[in-house]
Amino acid sequence: MPRSSLLLLIAILLLPAGAHAQAIQASGYVAVVPVATETIDLANGGSVLRQTFAGVTIADDHDSVFHLTNQNCMFTTVLAADGTMTVSNGFCDAIDSDGDVFGAWGHADAQGGNWRIIPGTGKFSDIKGGGPYGTAVSWPDGRSAIRWDFSSE
Repeated sequence: MPRSSLLLLIAILLLPAGAHAQAIQASGYVAVVPVATETIDLANGGSVLRQTFAGVTIADDHDSVFHLTNQNCMFTTVLAADGTMTVSNGFCDAIDSDGDVFGAWGHADAQGGNWRIIPGTGKFSDIKGGGPYGTAVSWPDGRSAIRWDFSSE
């Protein structure tokens, strides 16, 4: 191997992890089913919902690292006395078919939500970023489809 090629190979291998990672743009849906819901009445007439969900991610690009990850989520939502959402915060963990894991946290208010990935294992160990999310459709039994977008940093 020519010396210049060997030096280039060594330089690439010495780059910090993630320095040569490709930018990721992704979007899709998470279909979720409620597993448990606890309602706490507040003195102001509002309430707090503590909800646990299970779901699956369906990325628009089926080659995305996020496609077909299964998720478990726990969100706490504060509702005003008229039933409108005031604020919602939560956490999800996701596992793909290879056994690689990542976490995500989300925050939403009446104007919409944002989420961020928490790096995990394998292909998710160096991913950083997030994006907007919001409910695309909800059914009376609590099932929902959540629309999300992701941009890496």
